[in-house]
Amino acid sequence: METGDCAEQASSGAGGVGAGDIESADTTSEHLHEEDLPAAGIVNTRSADALVQLTTFGPPRILVAGGPITHGLRHAARELVLWLAMHERGGTLDEIGAALYPDATLQQTQQRCRTATGNVRSILRKVTQTTETFIIYNNDTGRYHLDRDVFDVDLWRFDLLIDEASRQREPGETTALLRRAASLYTDGFAVGVNSEWTIPIRETVRRRALDCLSRLAALTSTDNLTDAMATVQRAIDIDPFAESLYEQLANLQNQAGMPDAATRTLLALHRKISELD
Repeated sequence: METGDCAEQASSGAGGVGAGDIESADTTSEHLHEEDLPAAGIVNTRSADALVQLTTFGPPRILVAGGPITHGLRHAARELVLWLAMHERGGTLDEIGAALYPDATLQQTQQRCRTATGNVRSILRKVTQTTETFIIYNNDTGRYHLDRDVFDVDLWRFDLLIDEASRQREPGETTALLRRAASLYTDGFAVGVNSEWTIPIRETVRRRALDCLSRLAALTSTDNLTDAMATVQRAIDIDPFAESLYEQLANLQNQAGMPDAATRTLLALHRKISELD
């Protein structure tokens, strides 16, 4: 339930925001469409048809109609949207303040949150030409949260695909789900956002991506060793100190009749380990 605590601030949105503030973009390769998914029981998988898209892999971007919003949204508003997207239950002023405004008083946090919320609403309403709320404040719980009916977030889909893959018993469908999840992980979480709250999320997402790639390689190795080796190499590029990945790659290279390459892979591992000494 929306209350006055989330009231828009007249000064929070830049005027004159319109189509010129959105860069046009072809999103056919950037977003996972529901028709691309196998019949694996996935529900609530949103895509580019959502009113607003938030991409979190690489530098975060807020997009409308396939193009990023380039003007009007302040840094604080963008970070609030990003933080709320990572917290399904939303957050109280205390929680938001601890993460985003650690040196602020509760009164200052309330004012900053109101201003950021007003900025988000003002700009997104102008760009989408709607009257959606976008950020909801629940008076009963005292929590702010994103309106998930209008947002699509790539990390939501990434997590959903991996969770669905873990429930699958059919290898073909598991492979398809993991492959789609892997395609979403184009870079680390929220690159360029150095706030302390992003650190544990970034590491958790990175580890999930590594596990996804390792499992995907294991599943595809029975049919396509070349693809499997490339998948493990991609994981090594993400974490060049993961011993298990080098061993997995060397095993695949031996299976492919490439013992010299396997030896080079293990030597590369030893060199990396020596860097830690």
